[in-house]
Amino acid sequence: MFRKTVLDNGVRVLTERIPHVSSAVIGFWVETGSRYEDASDAGYSHFLEHMMFKGTKKRSARDIASQIDKIGAHINAATNKEYTIYFIHAMADHLNFGVEMLADIVRNSVFDKTELEREKKVVLEEIKMYEDSPEDSLGDLFMRTFFPGHPLGKPIIGNEKTIGLINRDRLCSFFDRNYHASNLTVSIAGRIPSDKFLKDIERLRLPRSTVSRPVEPPVRLEFDRKHGEKDIQQVHFMIGFPGVSAAEELRYPMYVLNAVLGGGISSRLFQEIREKRGLCYSVQSFQISYIDTGTLQIYCATDVKKIAKTLEAVLKVCRGIKTDLITNKELREAKEQIKGQLSLASENIEFLMNRMTMQDRVFGKYIAMDQMFKQIDAIRMKDIERLAAKVFGKNLDYHFASVGPKGHAKSVAKF
Repeated sequence: MFRKTVLDNGVRVLTERIPHVSSAVIGFWVETGSRYEDASDAGYSHFLEHMMFKGTKKRSARDIASQIDKIGAHINAATNKEYTIYFIHAMADHLNFGVEMLADIVRNSVFDKTELEREKKVVLEEIKMYEDSPEDSLGDLFMRTFFPGHPLGKPIIGNEKTIGLINRDRLCSFFDRNYHASNLTVSIAGRIPSDKFLKDIERLRLPRSTVSRPVEPPVRLEFDRKHGEKDIQQVHFMIGFPGVSAAEELRYPMYVLNAVLGGGISSRLFQEIREKRGLCYSVQSFQISYIDTGTLQIYCATDVKKIAKTLEAVLKVCRGIKTDLITNKELREAKEQIKGQLSLASENIEFLMNRMTMQDRVFGKYIAMDQMFKQIDAIRMKDIERLAAKVFGKNLDYHFASVGPKGHAKSVAKF
C-alpha cells in the first residue's frame, strides 16, 4: 500500500493507502528547523510557520480558516529542530482540496508586513510563556547543557533579539533559502481515491536550490551542570545520557531500555521513586533521536527538601541497569509493551503519515510494521548490554540541568 514518487519538479511524494478508513492526512514536510539556522536567524523556521497561515495570493487568513471549517477538516503545523510540517486531516472526498490548500500556503504566502509585525508580538509573548514554564525553560536549559555550542542546543522558538529584528526582506530571504524542491516531501496516508492530487503538487514552482547549509561543529560530550532559578515550589530536573541516532542499529534496544528505565508506570523509575519512596508525583524517561545523534533523558519534579534523596535514587536505578542489566522477564515484557504501543498508534493515520516520512528521511525506504516487530523480537540481552555500555559509560557520567527555587543548587552540589 506504500508508494514513493519523485515528480519532475523534484518534490518527493509518499503515499500509504489505507482503504478501511474514510479520511486522509496530508503533510507537507520542509527540511528546515532550528539546527539549520544561523545565529542571526534563530527562530525563523518557527516564525515562518506562523506566517504561512496569514494569507496567500488567493486566500486571506480568514479564508483559510473558514474553508477548513466548512469541510470539517483540521489544519495545523509544527516546527522541530530538523523539520517543519504543515498538515491537513480531512475526509477523503476533500483530499484534492487539502493538497491544493497546502500547496497554496507553502508556495504563495504573501508575508504581509502588517501581519508580520502583529505576529512578532504573538511570538514574543510565546517566548515569555515558555520562560515562565519551569518544564519548558528546563528543556531549553538541558539542551544547551547537552549540546554546548551546537545548533541542536538552540531553542526552536528563537530569542527576543532575533525575533525583534525580523522584517519582510529577512523572512523572504530565509524562505527562499529553505523552501525549495529538494527540501520538500509530501506525505499522504489514509483513503486515497485517486492520484489527481499529484497535479497540484506538480504545479508547485519551487526552485532547485544549491544553497549549502552552515557547517555544524561536532557534538561535544561535556558532562556539565546548569541551574536556573524561579519563584516556584518544586525543583524540576533532567538527567541526560548519550543516546542513539534515528538510524543506528541499537535504536530498537533503546526502546526496550527506555521502557524498563522509565517509559511507563511499571518501569523501575516510576516504581522506585514514586510508588515505593513517594518522593515525587512525576518521573519518567524518554529518548530523542535526531538524524545523527540522540539523547536518553530522565525528568523529575520534587520538593527542594527531597531533591538530594530523589537524585540519589534516580542514579541508583540507572546504576542498577548499568551493572546488572535488565531481567529476561523485563526484556519480554518491554518488547510486548513496545509492540502494543506501536499497534495502537498505527490506528491513527496521522501517526502513519509521520512514520513513513521519517523512515524515508532516515533510511530512504519504507519499513512495514511486521518488519519492525521482527526486529523488536530479535533483541537479545547482549544488545542491551552493548547499549548500556554506550549510554551509561564507564563511570555513569551524565548531563544535569535543574530549575527551582533560589539556592536549590546547593542541595545537589555533591552529585
